[in-house]
Amino acid sequence: MEIEAPELVELVQDPDADVRRGAVWALRTLSPDIVLPLLRDARRTGRGRARRHALTALLAVGGPDALDGHDRAVIRRLIRFKIPAEVPAPMHVCGSWFALPTGDQAAVLDAFGLGDPEPVTMRLGGRAWNHDHHERASPGAEHQGCSRVHVSPVLDGWTLVFGAPSDDHHRIGPGGDVAYEERLRDTMLARAAALSLRFGTVHWYGTGCGDGWTAWIVAANGEIQRYYDAFDPDDQIGRPQPAEEGLLLPHEHVPPDGEVCDARTVAARASVDPGALGPHTRVEGHGVLALTVCGREHGHPRGVLEV
Repeated sequence: MEIEAPELVELVQDPDADVRRGAVWALRTLSPDIVLPLLRDARRTGRGRARRHALTALLAVGGPDALDGHDRAVIRRLIRFKIPAEVPAPMHVCGSWFALPTGDQAAVLDAFGLGDPEPVTMRLGGRAWNHDHHERASPGAEHQGCSRVHVSPVLDGWTLVFGAPSDDHHRIGPGGDVAYEERLRDTMLARAAALSLRFGTVHWYGTGCGDGWTAWIVAANGEIQRYYDAFDPDDQIGRPQPAEEGLLLPHEHVPPDGEVCDARTVAARASVDPGALGPHTRVEGHGVLALTVCGREHGHPRGVLEV
């Protein structure tokens, strides 16, 4: 028997976490125009934990844009409170990011065509990057991977940009074939070269969660100095960088005592490895989540993120 939206909203407030998760999953398949008013009413009239569960469901179904002004203000205050005391921690690194040797956040936002920046903790920014990257194939998530970008605080002198402008995202398109790999290569090479005209030096890194993919680009003053992709080593550009010294490339034969470099190894030696952040990392300023052209049209992706 099919359960109606009002009944599902009641289940969102159930004490059992599994029941709540199932109800939220079902609500995400329904029209937001029907579901969101019901959840807002539950948030407004509920008590105690029921109100908190309704807030979680609102974020899962409609994202931050589904919240009213009061809830947004509360979350912003919580973030502002947490930012000064946050200690850097290793990120789950899966996807691609840029590294720019600048502390000029406004210039970075402008260079990537980003707007409406919201201050975030490093934890929240990292969670958003991973969430958007891994959830983009889910129903109703056509713009999941192209709506927002996480711009880090300055980390040991470098600003890291996780994500890509929406025009880059759409130019690359869906993956899984040789044409996709070529579009990714050409788009990232062009973006890195253009950015390096503005910032002098730009690095781009890419790594997969478990498929062995790893890649990196070094650009300076409009020229590509180095490009390497483990899945297409014949197309590499330039001589190995100092960060690769003493290490073998992933496609090369590795003797038992040999060491292989990957994107994170190169990043650690040449800029910053986001997977090795910690108390030793020097932090200046705060990071932001900023919207791309797609994000400014369609809003933030839906989903619950830890602050």
